[in-house]
Amino acid sequence: MIGRALKLQKRIKFFCAEHTDEFELDTLSDAEWKDLALFHGLLKPFFDITIQNESHATGGMRGALWEALPAMEILLRHLEAAAKLYPFDKRVKGKNSFLAVCVDSAWEKLNEYYRITDGTYHSYAAATLLNPTMRKAWFDEQWSGSDLADYIPQMITKVNTFWEDNYKGKHLAERLEEREIKNVIARTFYKKRAEEVDNLLAYAEQDVYEPEDFDTFSSIKWWVEKLNRYPTVARYALDLLSCPAMSAECERVFSNCKLMITPNRCHLADDVIEAAECLRIWWLRGIIPKE
Repeated sequence: MIGRALKLQKRIKFFCAEHTDEFELDTLSDAEWKDLALFHGLLKPFFDITIQNESHATGGMRGALWEALPAMEILLRHLEAAAKLYPFDKRVKGKNSFLAVCVDSAWEKLNEYYRITDGTYHSYAAATLLNPTMRKAWFDEQWSGSDLADYIPQMITKVNTFWEDNYKGKHLAERLEEREIKNVIARTFYKKRAEEVDNLLAYAEQDVYEPEDFDTFSSIKWWVEKLNRYPTVARYALDLLSCPAMSAECERVFSNCKLMITPNRCHLADDVIEAAECLRIWWLRGIIPKE
């Protein structure tokens, strides 16, 4: 709405000038228009990232869980840069500019939410770590040189411990059955090699994968192709990369269910509603054929 107002600034000024008696108290001065433009610039990254992360996360991109931490890092850096332009002095109450107060309050709240993710390394941090285009290199780049640097080893240890407790070795036997390796020697050799290669710490330390096109790259597809090489790490990655970063998709499902449950369908059972909505999503995503 602010962007729309700025685009129509001349027309709004003209309209207010013609109706001075009616809008005298609501008419913005030139200085207030400038402040509004600055405020719009501060909010623009928040709008862009929100729009991106409330998408469908098709292919594990634009709305996937791994994007949560990078998104917050971008916004924190944006606010820290703005704080240099609009410094806030806590020692002087009531004398800071309106924009300085807004920037400081926004940073404090966003940093508070960022710190909350420290208690869920096995999900938020792990999702970013398990994106092949990020890995540990992203944390080394973003967290080093700040008070977060000491958290990197702690984060890696907790994520690895969670993988060992919940994934390591548990899906390897299933993968052996899927590959149908009947030769005892080959089967034993594959299992030993898989156990050596299928290591989360080794994966995390590798160089990041650089796709030709980041906008079309699918981290989910990448991990599906690596199921033979990283049977259990891939399972952990697929579980996380398929999670949405926001509740927008869940809310869309509820809205669609409301459209499905009309007064003429008030006797639909829970399992029928769930199955119908699941099939609808699969059909729209191309998982099942439309014909």
